[in-house]
Amino acid sequence: MKQQDNILPGLAHLPMSDFKHHRDRFFANMSENSIALFSAAHEVTRSNDTEFSFCQNKSFYYLTGFNEPDALLILLKRDNIEQTILFSLPKDKMQEVWHGRRIGQEQACQKYGFDQCFTLDEKNELLTHYLDGLSQVYFAFDDQNLVAQVFDLLAQVRTTIRQGGKVPTQLVDASPLINEQRLIKSANEIALMRQVNYISCLAHKRAMQKTRAGLFEYQIENEILHEFTRHGARHPKICHDSCRGR
Repeated sequence: MKQQDNILPGLAHLPMSDFKHHRDRFFANMSENSIALFSAAHEVTRSNDTEFSFCQNKSFYYLTGFNEPDALLILLKRDNIEQTILFSLPKDKMQEVWHGRRIGQEQACQKYGFDQCFTLDEKNELLTHYLDGLSQVYFAFDDQNLVAQVFDLLAQVRTTIRQGGKVPTQLVDASPLINEQRLIKSANEIALMRQVNYISCLAHKRAMQKTRAGLFEYQIENEILHEFTRHGARHPKICHDSCRGR
């Protein structure tokens, strides 16, 4: 057996327990009577009815392991109770024919360990209920779509003041907190990073071995992608410009 076939033992994916641990750590940094919102990325249209390869929001994925677009994670800390709530796309057989299988709400709770899961259509009504009476709201200030959602929701809560509604008064940028948390890696994360780096090393070695005069750059790129795929790395760790930095 060739040496390059001796892949280091590693993990194909992080276990769901790691993502729950990430959420628990973020809960520990939240104030009592607060809520945190983390938005998934959106699909970006390339032309007509085709999209770029989907690139998930990194903070959202770090807390969920969930890789569908348009979802929203809620971490609710109220009355000494911590709840994780996911809003996501509903099951839809016709849409799934064209865009791939969706997890759906029931499976999202069972597989990913969320306390409650709802469809996106239920989001506004339930979120205004969650926000009423809280003190702090955590969200990423650099996520413009999420910022707009948060301010729209706060405006809806504000309309209920005469009926006894209470609007949160403190807005906290979640990005520094989640970025600081991500600096500390678990044993599983370290093992996965080692596996990724080893496969990347093999891919670059293959590219150097196959390089010769007269080849185009995309042909060398194909050799790298071939080696990634051959060892179970379905996608390279790159994103198109519209997704970069998420």
